[in-house]
Amino acid sequence: MPGSDDANEWVGKSVFDMSGNEIGSVNEVHLSGHLNSWSFVTIETNLGHVTALPLKYGVHDMARLRVPYSADTVNNAPSLEGKGELTEAFRNSVTKYYSMHFGDLPGDPEVPYDPTEE
Repeated sequence: MPGSDDANEWVGKSVFDMSGNEIGSVNEVHLSGHLNSWSFVTIETNLGHVTALPLKYGVHDMARLRVPYSADTVNNAPSLEGKGELTEAFRNSVTKYYSMHFGDLPGDPEVPYDPTEE
């Protein structure tokens, strides 16, 4: 992922699912505290769902961001609407939803998603 200097340039750029279909656009880029690299983006999907995506496995080129999730997976992710900001608790909820833990491969379900923890 690009570093902090590139972050603002990505607001409004397209986000594509694992099949290459456009699923929404970037609202905000959130940097990791220690590496000055991207850790999450908040997006609004084409269906109007506002959520966050962990970017450990995101791939970018000059015009778009491609993530290893389906459109259905992203549209069913925990909603950021009405929460105001991307808190640590919401980051944890999203990370659990995608069954990702930093240092693990996608799909390693160490901690299953529990929507009652949001």
